Amino acid sequence: MSEPTEATPWRPRDLLLAALTLVAALAALHAVALEVERSGRQAELIESATALESAMLAYNREHAAFPPSAEPAAEALRLDTLEPLVARGMLWDPRRVTEVLADGRLAAYQSPDRPKPNADFWAVLVHAEDPTVQCLVADTDEFPGHLGERLRGTYLIEGTRLRIAER
Repeated sequence: MSEPTEATPWRPRDLLLAALTLVAALAALHAVALEVERSGRQAELIESATALESAMLAYNREHAAFPPSAEPAAEALRLDTLEPLVARGMLWDPRRVTEVLADGRLAAYQSPDRPKPNADFWAVLVHAEDPTVQCLVADTDEFPGHLGERLRGTYLIEGTRLRIAER
């Protein structure tokens, strides 16, 4: 029968290596969690953008134009209430769009007057909890940084790049 052997004590180098491995594993898990959270926010914003896009297209079908940006003031799209889309029945519940937006409102909206008044539009939506999550809803070739490029639909804004939003 052999004698039991004594356990080899941990050396400081081994303890450091084990600690670094644990920290690296925790950092990787945290990065994955952040990406999952960001993906969820993107999905929320895309859902809001899709509702806005549907309402804008319905308004255009009925009025042969998009809501103006400024004049006439009574018809101009309000960034917070989304009137006149709501009053005209194009958007039943504006909270469906605004509840996830920074300050509960569109960040920007423009309906250029070229080639004819309110024939195009673009709107930028920014997520309330993560301002780096942004969407563009557009039917225009006049979006800043993309002049002359026809944009139709919903896009994720990634820096200066636009990526078609997958629904």
